[in-house]
Amino acid sequence: MRKNSCRSRNRNFTQRAGCIILALLLSAQSIWATQFDYSDHISAAYQSTLALNFQDANFFLDKERSARPDNPLILWLESYRDFLTVFLSEESQDLEAFDEQKSSRIKTLSGAESSPWKSYCHADMLLHSALARIKFEEYTQAAWEIRKAFKLLETNQEQYPDFGPNLKGLGLLHALIGTIPDSYSWIVRLLGLSGEVDQGIGELKQFLDYSEANQFLLYEEGILMYAFMLVYVGNDRETAVEIIDNLAIDESLMNVFVIADISMRCGRNDQAIRVLEERPSGESYFDFVFLDFLLGTAKLARLDDDSHLYLRRFVQDFKGRHYIKQAWQRLAWSYLVEGDEARYKETIANAILEGNELMDADKQALQEASSDESPNPIMLKAELLFNGGYYAKALETIEEIKDEQLQDDKEVLEYAYRKGRILEGLGREEEAAILYQRTVANGIELHYYYAAKAALQLALMYERKGQDGLAEMYYDSCLKSKRHSYKDSIDQQAKAGLNRLRNRAANN
Repeated sequence: MRKNSCRSRNRNFTQRAGCIILALLLSAQSIWATQFDYSDHISAAYQSTLALNFQDANFFLDKERSARPDNPLILWLESYRDFLTVFLSEESQDLEAFDEQKSSRIKTLSGAESSPWKSYCHADMLLHSALARIKFEEYTQAAWEIRKAFKLLETNQEQYPDFGPNLKGLGLLHALIGTIPDSYSWIVRLLGLSGEVDQGIGELKQFLDYSEANQFLLYEEGILMYAFMLVYVGNDRETAVEIIDNLAIDESLMNVFVIADISMRCGRNDQAIRVLEERPSGESYFDFVFLDFLLGTAKLARLDDDSHLYLRRFVQDFKGRHYIKQAWQRLAWSYLVEGDEARYKETIANAILEGNELMDADKQALQEASSDESPNPIMLKAELLFNGGYYAKALETIEEIKDEQLQDDKEVLEYAYRKGRILEGLGREEEAAILYQRTVANGIELHYYYAAKAALQLALMYERKGQDGLAEMYYDSCLKSKRHSYKDSIDQQAKAGLNRLRNRAANN
């Protein structure tokens, strides 16, 4: 599990998605056992923790400790708060502090009276620990903690089938397990795990129905998690956008993160910039530096001239392990699109010296920094504009490039792929498909990611149209592609797609 080949198979989803998964594994209702008392103080602490307002959360936890010191939900929320700190800061001293408390918290919880909440909270604490360890490449222990949490939830579901929160925890795990490529299925079997993407998403939907019917507090968390899953593994961005349009941002940094991340993935860049600029702030909130990275990235996609301010703030203030190389790359891009190639080269060199190559995006940034070639500035502008959802302007930009200006096979391949993406964004899918097919035919044997990504886009397109045979063929092409800088993340999306196709075939 610790080998390099295993390290990043599920990392991209985990990193981008990590900030929401962490918040969506809690539950809160006291009807099942009097010892698990969801009091007003616990409710307030919970809401503050979810909002990443840790100062207020600590205040209400202290109030509850004075009134009901034996309430196990105190330990649960403390674990949740500390996990958020580890996961978002990515600093080793925070993990060490979390570890020091984990065993004693679980030991104390084991003395609580029998209740579905007891096993659920135990499983939740184990998942907190596992997800924190993934950030630090402690995969072996993380895997066994996930296994134990999975078994606890399965047993809890068997014993208490009407206990709705089980569906939330199991839904998350089943969906994630369903994205693991077949080449790693032996690990899943060894751990005794199983799950399908549609199964997990369906369980999350069941949980939401349960929550709504029971006026359950965790409905907002469940809906956030559901929206995230729809975007990352469910191929249903339209529903996800409908969900985030109804979220408030005035007091919750978690809502800000989810809205911004999904908006940027769905071509709604202006909305992402707005919510990031209007996000709540103050000493009571966790210093969520990653939001500066998102804001700088979103502004770069709009070609704003101040994107560098936020990207530089991120590389200066973030002390974690991921996105650092990518941030230096994007900071360098902000200079290149302004025509300053000398400053681009000076800045991109930091992607060699700083950060880790643990994620696909960081690996790609290192690859670019280590090469002697700069990106084509016009192609880069078109890519950025496409990423922001400014499709018409992106098309106008990329069409400035004439065929004779493409310098080598790599640029020819990239041009076809990027123009295909832009045309798809404009709804011109038939034209896009022709360019994708050309990219796959010319590049699937090369060590660039364009052909694999074009195959993925074709598969997603045919899946939406119900042409499952063609979708399966192109998902398989992704998995068979040569090693490239986005191999792990593209393979994971392809596996999720094949998983959906199998389930659809089984239900027909």
